[in-house]
Amino acid sequence: MVVDLRRVTFMDSSGLSALLAGAQHAGGALWVELVTRAGPVDRLLRVAGFDRLFRLHTTLESALMEAAAGGHEGAEAAAPGDC
Repeated sequence: MVVDLRRVTFMDSSGLSALLAGAQHAGGALWVELVTRAGPVDRLLRVAGFDRLFRLHTTLESALMEAAAGGHEGAEAAAPGDC
């Protein structure tokens, strides 16, 4: 699943909870790719440790390619911010 957050300018704990709930609802059956741009939302995701739970991407193309390739496999090998 790819979630494009590039147009999101503000996120608080409700947004973080919604992302977690969506991932939990999927039951681990799919990997969530988040697309962000530099700014407060990207910083919040990283400070909250979401870069360890989800793969963060700076482009939609990167996220779509990763999702098509199976997403989760190999995620541990990539350093945060490599996408």
